Amino acid sequence: MKRKVTVGLLATLTIVATAWFLRATYVVSMPLAFAFFLALLMRPVQVWAERQVQERFKWLGLVLTVVVMLGFLAVVLALLWLSLTLVIAKVPEYVDRLQEAWSNLEEMAKAHQVSIPQELMDPQTVGSRLVSMATTVFTHAWQIVALLVLIFFMAVLLLMEWDNWRDKVLLSFPGEPGQAAVETVDTLARKIRRYLVVWTFMSVLSGVIAGIWLWAMGVDLAFLWGLLFFAFNYVPNIGSVVAMIPPTLTALVQFNIGWALVVVLGLAVLEQFTGNYLAPRFQGRTLMISPLVLLLSILFWGWVWGIPGAVLGVPMTVTLVVVGSHIPALRPMALLFSRTPGEEPGEVAE
Repeated sequence: MKRKVTVGLLATLTIVATAWFLRATYVVSMPLAFAFFLALLMRPVQVWAERQVQERFKWLGLVLTVVVMLGFLAVVLALLWLSLTLVIAKVPEYVDRLQEAWSNLEEMAKAHQVSIPQELMDPQTVGSRLVSMATTVFTHAWQIVALLVLIFFMAVLLLMEWDNWRDKVLLSFPGEPGQAAVETVDTLARKIRRYLVVWTFMSVLSGVIAGIWLWAMGVDLAFLWGLLFFAFNYVPNIGSVVAMIPPTLTALVQFNIGWALVVVLGLAVLEQFTGNYLAPRFQGRTLMISPLVLLLSILFWGWVWGIPGAVLGVPMTVTLVVVGSHIPALRPMALLFSRTPGEEPGEVAE
């Protein structure tokens, strides 16, 4: 009994220390985690390309993989630039609309003998706020670009040394331990790839449906909000709710509160239809992990690494479950994380 208590305390201290370490080393550990999962995804491309050429030209496999990754990076950067361009082009129009709405609000306040601080819509105050917001947006945009470039180079280095690391593990841990470690990484790669392929399809579907609805309702920047739904859908449970806020506020400024309510209710119905009706038919039970565990994992990794951590919440949880299912001492944890008793922890539907 005493030994179990000691083991439990040590496990708790280890978890707390690991969380603190990851939070403290955010600048390095978070990009490295992204790069690791990106390398897992791109490894099949590298292997396929290497098989198409002679042994002495195997380096071409890495070159092709880098080209594919650069193409993906270029698309992401182009979408970021397009989004910023669309928003900046609409700023003057929305400033005028906000001033008009403020005038209407002032008239209503006077009619009901309610005083409103005038400095809230003072031109200098509003101007400084807009400049501050624009500066913040551009700063975060460049931070995202720098982060993407760092992740890209880390992933390339991981792919360059993939076979070497595999051989090092087998040499360092000969026999069953080394083979088990290699099999764990292979299993993890397969499950993460399946999860991301299915979830990407659902994200595209969610973005297209939301974009069409917003366009039909006449909401400005419908294309941008569709991209937002696509991106935020990678954060299960929470992402789609957060993605509803900007288009709803846009509809509120552009039209009125009644139209904004129609827009947000339509988005909520469409998201429920996509998440509860379409998703199960396309996904099956993609990840046999408890929904509560997934939600808690998103909150936990969001606390550790911020928004990037929330995006990585599911892959990190799958990693923990897969590793736990291959280590007898950690298998109880993997079973607790599973959706229903008796099923393979973290299994991904075929």
